[in-house]
Amino acid sequence: MAAGAKPLIDPAHFPADDGGAYLAPQVLVDVTHDMRVMREESFGPVVGIMKVKDDAEAIALMNDSDYGLTASIWTKDADAAAEIGNHLETGTIFMNRADYLDPALVWTGTKDTGRGPVQPWLSGPDPAQILPSEKGDEMNLRANWSYPTAIKFGAGRISELAEQAQAVGIKRPLLVTDKALAGLPITARALDILDAAGLGRAVFSDVDPNPNEGNMDAGIAVYKAGGHDGVICFGGGSALDLGKMIALMAGQTISVWDLEDIGDWWTRADAGKIAPIIAVPTTAGTGSEVGRAGVLTNSQTHKKKIIFHPKLMPAVTICDPELTVGMPKFITAGTGMDAFAHCLEAYCSPFYHPMSQGIALEGLRLVNEYLPRAYHTPDDLEARAQMMSAAAMGATAFQKGLGAIHSLSHPVGAVYGNHHGTTNAVVMPMVLDFNRPAIETLLGRAADYLGIKGGFDGFRARVIDLRAELGIPQNLSAMGSNAPVWTS
Repeated sequence: MAAGAKPLIDPAHFPADDGGAYLAPQVLVDVTHDMRVMREESFGPVVGIMKVKDDAEAIALMNDSDYGLTASIWTKDADAAAEIGNHLETGTIFMNRADYLDPALVWTGTKDTGRGPVQPWLSGPDPAQILPSEKGDEMNLRANWSYPTAIKFGAGRISELAEQAQAVGIKRPLLVTDKALAGLPITARALDILDAAGLGRAVFSDVDPNPNEGNMDAGIAVYKAGGHDGVICFGGGSALDLGKMIALMAGQTISVWDLEDIGDWWTRADAGKIAPIIAVPTTAGTGSEVGRAGVLTNSQTHKKKIIFHPKLMPAVTICDPELTVGMPKFITAGTGMDAFAHCLEAYCSPFYHPMSQGIALEGLRLVNEYLPRAYHTPDDLEARAQMMSAAAMGATAFQKGLGAIHSLSHPVGAVYGNHHGTTNAVVMPMVLDFNRPAIETLLGRAADYLGIKGGFDGFRARVIDLRAELGIPQNLSAMGSNAPVWTS
C-alpha cells in the first residue's frame, strides 16, 4: 500500500480468533504490474485487481512474472477458458474454483515447471471433473522449458507460432520445409497462422533429404529477394538443418565451409548478421531443434560437414506432437532410431559429462518404451509426445560426444543418400560388438535401468528385436548401399 495501492477491506471486520499468526484478508485496487504484490507470491489472503483491455493483455501480464504455479479462470465460457489456459505459463489451472492446498497444486519450481501431472484442468466442485478439450488427456504433457533453449511443448502449440515469431522480432519470416511437407495440411495450417497475424506465408521447400550447398544458395536467394528477417525451420532434420544454414549464411561474406565445427572457426562469422531462428520439428529423431549446429553435404566431395555457431540454437522451439502423427511408418522408425542412437552414443561416450549421461539414459528408456507404440499406433499422442521429448534429449546429450555409429552413417548417407536415422539403426549392432570391451559395463547398467535382463547381451538383443519390429534392414546391402562404391 505504500506504493499506492488502495485497500478495500477494513481488517477490523476480520479479527483473529486465536493467538496464532494471522493476516487479515485484503483486496487491493489501484495496483500496477510492477508492484511486488502483483509479481510475487504472497502466500497470504491478499489479491490485487487490475483492469486490462482484453484477454491478450491479461495473458501477457500474467506470464511476465517469475511465479504463479497455479491459476484460476472465472468464466461461464469454457471455450474461452481453454483458449486462455493454453497460453498461460503455469503449472495447474482451475476453472471457477481456487482451492487452498488442493492435492493437484504444483508446489515446486517456478511457473514454467509445466502443467500439473495430476489434474491440469479442474472445474466445479468435483475434483475428478476435467474441463472438456479437443486435446483430451495429452494436455498433461504440456510445459514451457528454458533448457537448452526456450521450448514450448505440448499438443496444439503450433497455434503460438506467430506469437513466438513476433516475440523474437521476426516480422517477415521465411518458412523452410522439405518438398514432401510443403503441400501437406500441417504446413498449410502453419502458414495460415502466420498469415492471419500479418506475417505472410512465404515458403522455401527445395530441400533434399541430405541438403547441400546448392539448396542453401537457392534458399538464401529466396530469403534476400523476399526481404525476410528470420527463418522458421519446419520439418524433419533436413529442413531444420537447411533453415539454420540459410539464417546463418544470408548475411555472411565467407564460405559456409569456413564455419565447419573445428576449433574456433565459428568466430569467423559475423554474429550480428545471423537471422533469428524458430524451430518446429515434425519428426522425432534428429534433435536439431535444440542444437547449435547443422549438417550440410558438400555436393562436390560428397562429404557431410557439421557447421557450428552458438547462434544456430533456435531462439524458440515449438514441440507439438500433433505434427508428427502423419509421419509414414518408416520415417517414424528411422527418426526414432536416430534419437536412440544419439542417446546410446552420448551415454557410452568416454568424455566426462554426467548431466548429459543422465539425460541420455532417460532418453534411451523413452525410445525403448514409446517408439513401438508410436510406430504401431500413429495417433497415440502420448507416445508421440514422449518420442519428441526423447529426440530433444538425445541432441542435448550428445554434446558429450557421438561415436562409430554416426562415423559410419554420415559417409554412407553422403554417398548413397540413405535416410540417416535408418542407417544408424542398420549399423548399430555391429558397432556395439566392436565397442563391447569398452562399453559392456555401461550398457549393463543401462539394461538394468531399462528393465532389460541379461546385461550387455540383453541390451544388444533388444536392439535386434527393435530393429525387426520396426522393419529396419539387416545390413547396408539390404538398404541399397552396395560394396563396389566402398572399394573403388
